[in-house]
Amino acid sequence: MPAHEPRSIPSDARAAFAALGLLLGAGALLLAQTQRIRRLLPAARAVARHTRRFEREHVDGVAQGRVLILGDSTAVGVGADDPRHSLAGWLAHDLPRSQIVNLARSGATVADTLDDYEAWLATQPAEAPRFDLVVVQAGGNDALRHTPLARVRADADRLLRRLGREQARRCVWLGPANIGLAPVFIAPFSWWMSSRTRRVVEAIERCAHAHGARFVSFWRTRDEDPFSRDVPTWYARDGLHPSANSYRWCYRQALHERVLHLRGQLRRDTWRMRAADAPARMPRACPLPVFAAARQEALAVAARESEAASIHHSRRDR
Repeated sequence: MPAHEPRSIPSDARAAFAALGLLLGAGALLLAQTQRIRRLLPAARAVARHTRRFEREHVDGVAQGRVLILGDSTAVGVGADDPRHSLAGWLAHDLPRSQIVNLARSGATVADTLDDYEAWLATQPAEAPRFDLVVVQAGGNDALRHTPLARVRADADRLLRRLGREQARRCVWLGPANIGLAPVFIAPFSWWMSSRTRRVVEAIERCAHAHGARFVSFWRTRDEDPFSRDVPTWYARDGLHPSANSYRWCYRQALHERVLHLRGQLRRDTWRMRAADAPARMPRACPLPVFAAARQEALAVAARESEAASIHHSRRDR
């Protein structure tokens, strides 16, 4: 009897099986991502619920400057163990005679940031003095919520125009880090979120430059990103927000960029700290028990480095 030849699977059937395999794989990844978000969501809500933004609207005597903080949960300081360990808290520590007005709100987009500012401005007297420094920390929620890039650019333009019209002496925009590298995301969703965040950052950066505002980007590739290398140190327990260590490192980076100052009023020892901070390198964990201890440690390191540099130069001159 002649041998039966094995029947080949039609090309249409092979394509259908391949599509089914891809669909099942995508469904499994989506389920894993959803489960991870659901697992971390209670922690995120708890972190946000127990965080209060740092502000200091009244100082003893005459205020030597006015600072306005606008933005989302990173401007609130969500993830920090203490409001003083947020960027606003560190800035207030180094500008002890300044008035700090913080209008930040968790979950705010760039459009929400403008709305919050407009609502607050409506309650102020017409003759209120202008701000010496405005710090905007927004854009992360626009990346998370898939706000169209055209709308992000338009919202950022409206916000910066409004701040310019109010004659803020100096405006600094601190952009979001690479959200796709946060532990809450898994591949391939993390790849898409990284790309999405980068496009939002680039759009806001171009807008900031067009309005004469300074922009500091914390977005880095995986190889360059300092935060994703040590998750317990640099992320809050929700796997999304920065920790107190991350806020301190970002503040140091902003100091290094020379954008956070108020007509030269930053303390002299704060500027000397930059030599010890080395923000371009991989940050080291800092427990931040109290401001005084961290400050004294940084000053001691700066003094030792200054002394070593002096000895080196004296030897070279000989």
